[in-house]
Amino acid sequence: MKLSRILFLLAMLLGAGSLHAAGPAAKITPPASGGEATEVVAALNAWAQAWAQRDLDGYLAAYSPEFTPRGLSREDWEKQRRQRVGQRKSIRLSLKDVHIRQVDENRAEVTFKQAYKSGKYRDRGTKVLDLARIDGKWLIEAELAKKRQGGKLSAKSRRAGKA
Repeated sequence: MKLSRILFLLAMLLGAGSLHAAGPAAKITPPASGGEATEVVAALNAWAQAWAQRDLDGYLAAYSPEFTPRGLSREDWEKQRRQRVGQRKSIRLSLKDVHIRQVDENRAEVTFKQAYKSGKYRDRGTKVLDLARIDGKWLIEAELAKKRQGGKLSAKSRRAGKA
């Protein structure tokens, strides 16, 4: 295991693994040693910040051209996301217990607990993002949301959530 990964995991265990976003916000802290994990954390921060700030172009830019939502065309998914995210007056987003599994130098899996709030709508659950480095950028290729239902987690399709 690379030193950067070991240091990153240590940082996560010591409490650097949470992000709260509603406009400008605290960010997940990457390891000091750099490497792929630092870049993945930066991509995760950019995605969460863009979502919370309702920066739709920035939010959608976090997804790979290969991202294909289940049950929708990419075009319909983007329209849906623009409508749902764009109509919100404010978004509060919290990511906790962030874990990164480096699959190889160009692929990573990020798992975290997510809390979302906008107006009267609230959503909590675990999310898994599969990221790939494409043209030097870490982009989301797949997304799996697991919502809490009656104390149990139930998997949703690999697509963006309702919020």
